[in-house]
Amino acid sequence: MLHIREGKGKKDRYVPLGNMLCRGLKVYIENEHPFNWLFNGKSDTGQLQQFSNTGVQWIIRQAHLKTAIKKQVTSHILRHTYATHLLEMGTDIISLKELLGHTDIELPWYTYMLPDWINTGHFVLLTNYTLQNKSHETSV
Repeated sequence: MLHIREGKGKKDRYVPLGNMLCRGLKVYIENEHPFNWLFNGKSDTGQLQQFSNTGVQWIIRQAHLKTAIKKQVTSHILRHTYATHLLEMGTDIISLKELLGHTDIELPWYTYMLPDWINTGHFVLLTNYTLQNKSHETSV
């Protein structure tokens, strides 16, 4: 598990990592000796700083250029893809909400990702949970 401090929305959370990624990160850490943050950026003066959003966007653009993918690729799309794969692998919606750092389950966001689940129990569970939560929140 990777502990993310002050991620999206300045929230802390834990994210599971696959074995291959863990091995890659171990090699990276042994070779690069990151300081303060797992991935360091540099300021205009060359001082180490937290990796910026612009830096992340640049890396994604560079990686995208090396692929044959025609669709747009952004950090947000990668986040949605991660969530989609977790749902497809059977991750429950509450755990997914926690992994993504959401405070609420956003029904339209989760359901548009997997439209083929609409006629399954997963959709009913999701809908009931969300509707119960919404009605509970409004009645308090």
